[in-house]
Amino acid sequence: MSMKAQTQVMSIVIITGIVIALVSSAYIWGRPLIEKRTTIAEYSNLESFVLDLNDKIIDIANSGAGEYQLNIPFGRMEVTGWDEPDPDNNTIILEHVVTQPIVMGNSIPVKTNSLQDVGTYGEAQPRIITLTAIPQEADASYLLSMKVRYRELDTSTRPRKGFLIRINKPPAASASGKESITLSFDHNEIETGAAANKGDLVVTYINVRLV
Repeated sequence: MSMKAQTQVMSIVIITGIVIALVSSAYIWGRPLIEKRTTIAEYSNLESFVLDLNDKIIDIANSGAGEYQLNIPFGRMEVTGWDEPDPDNNTIILEHVVTQPIVMGNSIPVKTNSLQDVGTYGEAQPRIITLTAIPQEADASYLLSMKVRYRELDTSTRPRKGFLIRINKPPAASASGKESITLSFDHNEIETGAAANKGDLVVTYINVRLV
């Protein structure tokens, strides 16, 4: 083989090596950015779903009737009924595993203006939404946990009243699920003098079932 031919072959090999190195470098350094964008997109979908779910619950509570069924977009949901001996009772939780962290450590509020157990009627929302990212030791992933918890809202003027949505404990077979969630009105009741402001507490019970 002539010197010229050898030079051409070596040039091709060198150029090919440079291209492979550049592509590999772009993948190595670009992958975290791609995963971060994917995680952000998944979080946005998770947040939208949880907010829509809350809107449906509020709509049922306000109208005193109705039923909705929503498909769970990803992850899995768990429900803790209002009467369960758990500090996180009266909650609906959506969990989803991602490859990049959104938050670390303590829970942060999501579109919630107050974290108090009793809010002011007309000012605070009847729900508290928080997000937590829990590192998973097995594969360096993160479990996003978005929790919706319903709290009492009290009037600040007379007549004193309190309002509360209670999530009925679902049957044991439907306390968690991955496919869909069904919400339906159960009943209203008034608990005399049971509100935090000493007024009557108006309670709306919502049935939740997961598949």
